[in-house]
Amino acid sequence: MDTLITEDANGFITRKIDIRDTALNRPSLTSLGMDTTIIFQGERGITNMFLFLNSDSSQIRYAFKRSEDATLIDTLTISYDHYPQFISNACGYTYSYNLQSISSTQLNIKEAQIIDPNVNLSAQLKNIVIYIPKQ
Repeated sequence: MDTLITEDANGFITRKIDIRDTALNRPSLTSLGMDTTIIFQGERGITNMFLFLNSDSSQIRYAFKRSEDATLIDTLTISYDHYPQFISNACGYTYSYNLQSISSTQLNIKEAQIIDPNVNLSAQLKNIVIYIPKQ
C-alpha cells in the first residue's frame, strides 16, 4: 500500500492510496475463545478469504498466520452489532451484521480497515481489507 498526499494552490489536500494485492502462501485464520475452534485455511496464491461472525456474541477474535510456516501470529479482533433478518416462512431467519471496529496486533498486519460495515445476504465480497507488507 502506497499513500501519496498532495496539496494544490488552493489548499485542497488529496490523498491517493495505491493498493496492490499480493498473493499469500496458504494463510490461515483460527478462531480464539470459542467452544468450537474454526479454522479457515487459504490456498496457495490467494488474495482474499471468508470468515465467520458469531451471532451469539458481539465480538470475535482470530489468530492470523500469513503462511503455513509463519512464526509470527497476529490477533485480529472484530466487533459488530447483529440482528435477525427474516428470509421467508420456509427458511426462517438469518443474521445480518453491522461491523463496528477491527483491530490487530500488527506483527504481520500493517493495517485492517472496514470497507463496508454491512454484512448481509447481498454477499458483499469485501467488507474488511487487511494490509500485509511483502516479506
